[in-house]
Amino acid sequence: MAAFGQAALLQDNPVAKADAEDLLAQAALQAHRLDVVQRALDRARHPGLPDDLATQCAYDAARLAVALDDPDKALSLLEQDETDAGLELRGQVYEALKRWPEAVLVLGRLATRSVPEDGVLTEPQQALVSRLATDAAAAQDSATLLRLKGWLAGRTLGVEQDERFAMQIRSIKPLSPAH
Repeated sequence: MAAFGQAALLQDNPVAKADAEDLLAQAALQAHRLDVVQRALDRARHPGLPDDLATQCAYDAARLAVALDDPDKALSLLEQDETDAGLELRGQVYEALKRWPEAVLVLGRLATRSVPEDGVLTEPQQALVSRLATDAAAAQDSATLLRLKGWLAGRTLGVEQDERFAMQIRSIKPLSPAH
């Protein structure tokens, strides 16, 4: 944190200064120094920030809001963000709140873009599908679990995750017949 704080002080360029302040905010988040995070993010605000830096600052502000137990603020900061990183972070917030149906919707959009329809899945893709399945099971969302089963079509999520997924599929309650 000290190095990023010094770097921010030494910068003349407002964008470089904001970048150093954001790096300080990230380091302070990891150290759970929430007061430092807030001050760094306040100093990082600048009207001419490049989009990627402004977005990163918004993500850090959302993480700070979660740490300060203000998930609604975090969600409002992320509500218009449909990037992979934005969906990932919003999914984490919904999961932390145990708002499973919303987590399923957000992670489902992310999985649709990030996970191929065929071929071997990478570890991050396997982890995303496992999270989606776990959230769907928590939401009692049988339709999503069955879609995932068909979409995986025998591909593996890893031994432990395959066993968990099989249990989640077995836990689906059959639909009652229409009268």
